[in-house]
Amino acid sequence: MSFIDHNYSSWRNPWVLSCIAAVVIVLMANGVMIYFSVSTSPGLSEKNYYEAGQNYLNNQQKILQQKKQLGWNVDFTVTKISSLKSQMTLTVNKQGDQLVDIDSVELFFYRPSNQIHDFSMPMKPHSTGFLANVTFPLKGVWDVMALISKKDIKYQVKKRVELY
Repeated sequence: MSFIDHNYSSWRNPWVLSCIAAVVIVLMANGVMIYFSVSTSPGLSEKNYYEAGQNYLNNQQKILQQKKQLGWNVDFTVTKISSLKSQMTLTVNKQGDQLVDIDSVELFFYRPSNQIHDFSMPMKPHSTGFLANVTFPLKGVWDVMALISKKDIKYQVKKRVELY
């Protein structure tokens, strides 16, 4: 009797079965990733992101020159009080620690993973600048943008906050 006389199907070979199982697992994983990429938020915080990016690229030198010309030193600090509460202070100084008289400061909070919980709030004037006590709706990573306004001047400061 020879070894070839056995009438085994190659589909019963463990190597063939494991290769087929590996391909099926990879295809299932790709299907799950495609589902999540289509069904979740893209994580963009700007509605007209393309135009904003083009505007930034085209006016980058002008923006940097304007910031240099103003000569402002902006100190934006975040102090964590508890897991969901933080205190934010913003101070704008000119050369020589002279406080700049600012009209208003608006805070915008963006959650990169989900825009449903995005919110904004004004900062209140304080003796050394502006102050805000913030209660976040969720833990995680938040992008905070402070929009400083003085007459027709708009100045942006961004900071990333991680709450765990």
